[in-house]
Amino acid sequence: MNVLSNKIIVEFDEEKGKLIFCTVDSDPPKHRLEIAKDTLMSMSFSEASQFLGERLVLLNPHLREIYKDYFWSPDGSPPKKT
Repeated sequence: MNVLSNKIIVEFDEEKGKLIFCTVDSDPPKHRLEIAKDTLMSMSFSEASQFLGERLVLLNPHLREIYKDYFWSPDGSPPKKT
């Protein structure tokens, strides 16, 4: 299953107490990532901003391509940039 998508909805589900990332390339949209409110509350604003931004980059194939030199390669080679 490919979890990458160019179209992502981010919503906070008050009932579940989670921030949910859904892809919209399927009908109905599929949940790809859920982050608990407690997890977010344990972070500073700066930490949460970085954490959430990184998740968006990782879920979007075009952004992954732009920043691919910052990721570990599938063969275990370290990132080319840090």
